[in-house]
Amino acid sequence: MRILPLPILYIRGPSGKGKTALIEKLISELSREHKLVVIKSSRGGFDVSGKDTDRLFKAGPYMVIGISREQMLLRFKEEPEKILRKLLGGLDADLVIVEGMKGSPGPNIALSEDFADDYTLTVYNGENYDEVLENVRRIIEIGKIFKRLPGLNCGRCGYDCWRLAEKVYSGENVECVVLKEKKDLEVYINGKSFPLNSFVRRLLKKLLIAFLRELKGYEGGSITIRLEDRNKVIYEER
Repeated sequence: MRILPLPILYIRGPSGKGKTALIEKLISELSREHKLVVIKSSRGGFDVSGKDTDRLFKAGPYMVIGISREQMLLRFKEEPEKILRKLLGGLDADLVIVEGMKGSPGPNIALSEDFADDYTLTVYNGENYDEVLENVRRIIEIGKIFKRLPGLNCGRCGYDCWRLAEKVYSGENVECVVLKEKKDLEVYINGKSFPLNSFVRRLLKKLLIAFLRELKGYEGGSITIRLEDRNKVIYEER
């Protein structure tokens, strides 16, 4: 599974089968207690005079993004998941709901068996809304665990980060190997911990120490390096 920086839930189904109506209902129920981001995917462009996008925004989510292969209110020409990664990296949201994007791996609600896959939580038939809502609430709770993980998706624990979060939520005795490791080097970007796998951490430490040892006065011990760009701290190593 490709890891996005926030928990994500896909709503998938044939055109005209009620995806937008289901999302409206979910965000009307959940947005009072959770910050939600809604993304509407389309193979074509968007009518910004707005039918679906306006409906979703008026339902009360934290943010609505209209996204397709080449447009999203702001134009772009990159793969949608790359755009999502950039857009969502700095958001403080509890859940991202995506309408569409069939084939993207991740937890999803399908409105037809034809749109179901191994990640489908339930197939919505118009009468099992309570089951859908229960699954969405579960995803939000798993997402809280997921956001505490480093997001490296390294597989050293035997799972990707989302699967590990599911296991922890279920009460299984599993832990993130990266979080357990004693870290002799940490990187922070704008005050937020930036995860490094063990190989990159060892390599970066060796390179830094190798350079510093060539300088007069180097004594070893605890080292702090600050790198600023346009008067903003973008890197901090301890």
